[in-house]
Amino acid sequence: MLTHFDDCAGIGGFAYAAQLAGGITTRWAREIDEYARAVYAKHFPDVGIFRDVRDSLPDSLTGRVGLYTAGFPCQPVSVAGRRKGTQDERWLWPHILGAIRHLRPRWCLLENVPGLLSAESGRLFGGILRDLAESGFDAEWDCIPAVAVGAPHIRDRIWVVAYPGWTGRQQESRSAHGDEGSNAGGSALQADQLTGDGERHRAGILAIPLCGGRDGESGNQGEGPTGRGRIGESGQDVSVAERVSQRAGLCEAESGREWGRRPSDGDWWATEPDVGRVGYGIPARVDRLRCLGNAIVPQVAAWIMRRIVEVEEQGQ
Repeated sequence: MLTHFDDCAGIGGFAYAAQLAGGITTRWAREIDEYARAVYAKHFPDVGIFRDVRDSLPDSLTGRVGLYTAGFPCQPVSVAGRRKGTQDERWLWPHILGAIRHLRPRWCLLENVPGLLSAESGRLFGGILRDLAESGFDAEWDCIPAVAVGAPHIRDRIWVVAYPGWTGRQQESRSAHGDEGSNAGGSALQADQLTGDGERHRAGILAIPLCGGRDGESGNQGEGPTGRGRIGESGQDVSVAERVSQRAGLCEAESGREWGRRPSDGDWWATEPDVGRVGYGIPARVDRLRCLGNAIVPQVAAWIMRRIVEVEEQGQ
């Protein structure tokens, strides 16, 4: 069972995704917004909640986190805003990186808007990948829309999966010091055994089709750690509209209530969910809408988490 630290937790989208995925227990969270904290505490009363991402975390947590997640604020890079990037006081990546370096998790799952890729001419996202690499992590990423899990809207988001990456020299050094039980090293060895890549392991979490077969069938023929995935039987790059349409049509390939449903089914995703978007007299309506707008789509995160759990189980 992977232990989960839920950073920039909001109202608990990642924690709910962990419940959907199975094999993951959310133990800790961190969120500064008081309304979101209250909602989180109501639905996940057994989770210890820290307050500010700028605060240091206890040393006792180092090495105890199996999965670290963070949907860090998108306003500095969103095309709907001024895109001030690193000059925006809401740019929290340095603090997210500090938490990753402090906790040394087996896995990281990060989420943000597609504008992250183009902010500051791509240098911002390149800096994130560089920071992860310098911290000893490999990373793979893809842009996965909500429609891929049956939602009636696109909601494209960038998802990054990172895990400890070790060169052959680092592995030899680790063995020489007898550190066979280290948290990060164990994850690296498991992934090496799965992929056969002894120099730099790649778990290939996002290279598995989101909807469809795993052996060349229609689906996300992802490029894994090297960049954004592709979709289609030919493996050629296609437009966002084509990608969304194809993914929506392929989602019936996975069974179960939370995956195999299209918007037309009507019994899972309502066209207009009952969140009181234009209703008057609803308590804390602005807070509710703000929290929903900041939240992730849990079903996408749960799909990725299931792949992580599968890798963990195969490596045992």
